[in-house]
Amino acid sequence: MTRPLVLAVPIGLLLAACSRPPGAGGAAAAVRCDAAGAANAVFIEIAYAPDGMPVATPDTCSVARGTDVEWRGPDGTPQAFEIRFKRGNAMPASPEGRVHSAAAGARQVARGRADAAPGRYDYAIRSGSKERDPAIIIR
Repeated sequence: MTRPLVLAVPIGLLLAACSRPPGAGGAAAAVRCDAAGAANAVFIEIAYAPDGMPVATPDTCSVARGTDVEWRGPDGTPQAFEIRFKRGNAMPASPEGRVHSAAAGARQVARGRADAAPGRYDYAIRSGSKERDPAIIIR
């Protein structure tokens, strides 16, 4: 009777070691989009102006097709946001060109893969009633 329990502990430890915690999403390998050497995993920082207007850094992000893009809200700010592509969807796997943020530790994070054809894709960062319009360029 103890044999299943003996096997359950090592299997549970193995699964825990292989799983990624919510919000991990390859964050350790991602570099800010405008950093030298930005490759197949980048992030864009989202901040909020005093009036609540979302601000993206960098404002324009240029990536290779197939790049994983992550928008990171400010650490310690649980305010949700949405990424909405305006004309053309840089992330075809995202329904209706919308990527919603979700809690990842003490911040909100939205993720997608820039798999569309090369070109400029303007998008909106919407948080509450405020909206900012940066862009992703797929090369």
